[in-house]
Amino acid sequence: MVMSKCVVLITSLISFASMLIGCRKDNTMAPQPTEPIYEGPPVYAGLYDDSFYHYEFSTPQSFTLNWDTVYHYGYGEILLDIYGDGSNAIKLALSMDDTLIPPTDEGESFYLVLPDSMHASLCPETVCYFGSCHDRLTVDTLAYGERIDTRNYPKTSSNEGKRYSNMWSWWEYEVGSPSKGAWYYTSGIRYAAFRTNSLKHGWIEIDSTDPEQPKVLSFAMQH
Repeated sequence: MVMSKCVVLITSLISFASMLIGCRKDNTMAPQPTEPIYEGPPVYAGLYDDSFYHYEFSTPQSFTLNWDTVYHYGYGEILLDIYGDGSNAIKLALSMDDTLIPPTDEGESFYLVLPDSMHASLCPETVCYFGSCHDRLTVDTLAYGERIDTRNYPKTSSNEGKRYSNMWSWWEYEVGSPSKGAWYYTSGIRYAAFRTNSLKHGWIEIDSTDPEQPKVLSFAMQH
């Protein structure tokens, strides 16, 4: 396979880097025995060839927030035409509070919305509510060149045909929470990976230098 970008894959260095920028890698999630197994060529974050549909924005896509004057929060979304057919099958959404208004029930979030025919690569992180801590699944932060066809793609529940996966979030009652989420504390360009039920893989390139103003640079999807 001839890739469109040159990269030297040094497995140990990539694994070490992903531990620093991603969520916890101590999960034991594994494919169920009845699930089909991907037997195609390796797929890497940020890499593509002519077996992919790839699109790179001429200008990085930023979120334009529409502000609710009653509840004092802003919401914006970026739609991704992952199939190149105008269907805009994938959505990234950002919700932010108005910092100039006294808090009432404050909460902010950045999340990935997929159709129920797709699953995001997820891993666990710890979140706390009133001092009681538990694990939650979040979209993994992947480095350029990191292999994505071997990741965990758990079958999470869907709501009205959509799957909502947390990237980072905060709620005022998360007292003592050690993390808003991996995508909040990472920096620079990272990749979110997803897979269809038919085992086609894809990735989204995101500049998370400012986690409260993330930018989408490009995406790719296997044909």
